[in-house]
Amino acid sequence: MKKKCHRVVGAAAALLAALSLAASTATAQELTDTVATVSYIRVKPDQANAWLVTFKEHLVPVLEELEKEGPLLGWHLFVPGIHHPGSAWTHVLVLGHRDRAAQGVVEKRLRQAIQNMPAGAARTFYGATDLSQHFDDEWREIDFESLPVPEEEEKEAEEEESH
Repeated sequence: MKKKCHRVVGAAAALLAALSLAASTATAQELTDTVATVSYIRVKPDQANAWLVTFKEHLVPVLEELEKEGPLLGWHLFVPGIHHPGSAWTHVLVLGHRDRAAQGVVEKRLRQAIQNMPAGAARTFYGATDLSQHFDDEWREIDFESLPVPEEEEKEAEEEESH
């Protein structure tokens, strides 16, 4: 029993550690430090309610606390609104992080929350998911304020020449 619980906790830690994988940055765009992580999750249909209850009980309080403290700008858990044949995911968790350092704080706290779950809750949480169908993505926000626009650059150059 203990061995199985350790495997579940280990899988949870690996799942959340995947959030920290850096995506390649866009070279032609100015980026802010704001980071959005997107976790695509497949929950077994007959276990969806138990998974959601466990998520609500053990992770929602942590997410709400992180929002109040500031490192987490916001979060949402989604289900598909339209059926896509062949789609493997039943839920998508989107987390908006203030910056990369905040992303690390959020990931650490979520790992701790999962590690602190009672064994039965951890079994429910990870037993309901199909980890072979899970993946994470990371997106960085485009900073439109610092994105050069050719017309604006020309105007600025003309203004500098006239001074």
